[in-house]
Amino acid sequence: MKRIGFLILVILCLSSGAVAAEGKPVKPILKEAVIQIASNQEGAVVNEKVVISQAEGVKDGKLEHLFTKFDSTKINKLTIKSNNQELKSEVKQGSTHDKVFVQLPQGTAGDFSYEISFDYASKEPNKIPLLVPAMATDGTNNIITLQYKVPEGKYLQDAFPIMDSGTTGTLEEHMMNMPNFLNVELSSTPPGFVTTSNLYTLFGLLVILGVIAAWFVYERKGQKGGVAHV
Repeated sequence: MKRIGFLILVILCLSSGAVAAEGKPVKPILKEAVIQIASNQEGAVVNEKVVISQAEGVKDGKLEHLFTKFDSTKINKLTIKSNNQELKSEVKQGSTHDKVFVQLPQGTAGDFSYEISFDYASKEPNKIPLLVPAMATDGTNNIITLQYKVPEGKYLQDAFPIMDSGTTGTLEEHMMNMPNFLNVELSSTPPGFVTTSNLYTLFGLLVILGVIAAWFVYERKGQKGGVAHV
């Protein structure tokens, strides 16, 4: 009888654990995004292709996005579609950023893909804000693809986030998280050697060389008896 009672207790504990796991709220995750940006004299044209997973976890089916504002930058010609069907959206304006809520189709679950397109004019055309889903990625892979088309006759001098793929034409970078904006510095002449990207690369090489040199010195001391080996 004691064994039967013990087995019943174990089964009850496992069942309660399963119920607790089932009751745990599901959070949507930014699974993938391809961002295409083209600058112009007034501002930029932006297209985003986004995939989220666990879409059933979106509260009230309203998918929240953030849009950082520079000098009262406003979104123009905002279009959001999924499977060629336009989705309803609501914009709530703020002083530093706007919130854009996208209404998902009823019963949406699992993976959900949609496309965003908009343009804007700005007094600071080099700062290009993006419409960013208010959710995290899993942080394990470079699932964000950022493509930037440099205006004809211009060269990219520096960028944040850093873009290492070139200085002219269509540049591409891959990253783990979606940035709030892209900041670019353009010029009519090709960049010199001293750029942010090159400085970071040089710093990384110096760190690696420093570690190798420290290891070499340590080994040399060990061979000469400078370090006691137990």
